Amino acid sequence: MSGQRARDLLRGTIFMAIAETSAGNIRSRNENSYLKTLLMAFVIYCAWNAGNLTTGLSEGALYDSDDFMRLHQIRNWMAGLNGWFDLSVPRMNPPIGADMHWSRIVDVPYAVLIHFFSVFTSAGHAEQLAMIVWPMVLFLVTMMVVVRTGESLVPGASRLLLLVLAAGCVDALNEFRIFRIDHHNVQILNFALITLGLANAGKWWGHFLIGAAIAFSISVGLDVILLAVFVLAWLGLAWAFGMDEDGTGLKRTAMGLVAATVPLFFLNVAPANWLVAQCDRLSVFYVLAIVLIGAAFTVLAAATGVLTFKTRSTTLLARAAFGGLLAATAAAVLLTTYPQCAAGPMSGISPDLKAEWLDKVMEAKGFLEISALHPSLWFSAFGYLVVLIAACAAVIWHRGSGNPQLYAMLAMVVICFLGMFFQYRMLKVGILATVPVAMLVVQTVWDEAEARLGDRKIALGAVKFVSVFGLVSAAWLVAGALLTSPPSKLAAGQAAGTSAAANPAWVTSRILPICARQSDYALLASLPAGLVLNSPNEGPAILDFTHHFALSGNYHRNGDAILKSMRFFGGTEDQARRIADEVKPQYVAYCQRDPALEQIKPESGEMKQRILRGDFPSWLEPLSGPDDRLIVMRFRG
Repeated sequence: MSGQRARDLLRGTIFMAIAETSAGNIRSRNENSYLKTLLMAFVIYCAWNAGNLTTGLSEGALYDSDDFMRLHQIRNWMAGLNGWFDLSVPRMNPPIGADMHWSRIVDVPYAVLIHFFSVFTSAGHAEQLAMIVWPMVLFLVTMMVVVRTGESLVPGASRLLLLVLAAGCVDALNEFRIFRIDHHNVQILNFALITLGLANAGKWWGHFLIGAAIAFSISVGLDVILLAVFVLAWLGLAWAFGMDEDGTGLKRTAMGLVAATVPLFFLNVAPANWLVAQCDRLSVFYVLAIVLIGAAFTVLAAATGVLTFKTRSTTLLARAAFGGLLAATAAAVLLTTYPQCAAGPMSGISPDLKAEWLDKVMEAKGFLEISALHPSLWFSAFGYLVVLIAACAAVIWHRGSGNPQLYAMLAMVVICFLGMFFQYRMLKVGILATVPVAMLVVQTVWDEAEARLGDRKIALGAVKFVSVFGLVSAAWLVAGALLTSPPSKLAAGQAAGTSAAANPAWVTSRILPICARQSDYALLASLPAGLVLNSPNEGPAILDFTHHFALSGNYHRNGDAILKSMRFFGGTEDQARRIADEVKPQYVAYCQRDPALEQIKPESGEMKQRILRGDFPSWLEPLSGPDDRLIVMRFRG
């Protein structure tokens, strides 16, 4: 099945599911068992991923450079080249080697699956099967968590409709695609577990789950730590407003945080580094922060009775002031003890690296910067969230004093909305929090429609259908794409000065963001081993597809190598030659980008432009042909 046919099937499935659900009652007896819901989620996943299967199996193509680096780390660990705590990459930036800030925990499921499948097939096929199965398992678990969260917020809600709303969150689905083995899907599951805990705050395990999920998220990576900070801040506010009546939620969250952090710390940090403050990964700095937060939450909970006054406003002001004092004290203790981490996870990065590299990394950009390149996001992200937040606020107002779980779910959507302005990837991680909120709005609209329209079935069905369709995130994505009318990739390639017939095969086929196919590296892999001076995006793929050394990858601890690569391609010929003489590579490799991307975000750089034109300096010997996407050159040093 082609990718387009698969997506048509997925859209048809969602459309029919909306129509089927709209014809019934949202609060009627749920005829879909959890097993049936799981099977439907499996069908949606297969339809969504059918187009990615062939390229992944035949070409070993992964979506992103981080996926290639994760695969390389798994291979090194399983081969005994790296120990559990050793995350170094000897074949990158030789002779020093690259240093990574990741967690080994994410590698475990893949290693287990590879070992299992190796019993039945070759090592290469075992890797591919593991990269198909584990993202699928994570997706199915995440969908069931979201469905359970929706049921907790809207008792008796249709599981099918909850699944449809979740499947419409395309940004989240993309992180679960097969062969997507980076940790972002794990972070999405973590945030889904946080929302599940908030929706079940009245149960004994709800706040324990929140604390444990936050701790696990921090141990996996700090890329969305701001979301964790916002969630913890909300818990404090909820206590101040009296939603956590006796402070039990704060105490249980503190217990979950600390109880989960302790074993995760010992699993992630080597004994020699137990007292070393590493700002970009779980270390003693973050353990101290969590202990201080846990202590502050415990003190606040104990002070609940003392800080309860006759009027709500007095209670709120007193609690907010005391909570702010404890937060300021904890921050002062933390930053006085470890001032080197005052700027957050990227505290150690140099100003040059920030200006020349980090500020240009797409996943680190905020909404305003990304929307300038992709205007459709004003509809699919900003517009959708504003409408959903307003609709949910109206529902809560209509219902009067709602239970704390309603406010908590709305707060999570607001948190994702605010977070995306700092880094857009926070919305990708948190977008599934919109599902239970959308379900709540749909239920209210349906109740009102049934009360007002009575037996007018056609009008009632139309209202139900429109209310559901209007709250499916994917509908806003399609509307944004249509209204902004972006040029097609082929049109952009033609605008760059080439006809469709003259375009090489890699342009006319489905273009991946980076050189990600094994065939892209066939020429380089056939050459004698040596050091490749590469653009950072392709470094990890060079390690996986060839026997060469790579100078750089997109990992901030190796800033000097990143700057050399970027300045080589982005500078003048003289500057490039000086860098080449210093690095002494055997080869230079540059991956041509999607012509549409070149049109949207052109980059200056004499060396890059000369390489793309085929105007090579005398000290670079071209080895690749005109149809090769990866341009390979030999350095004549």
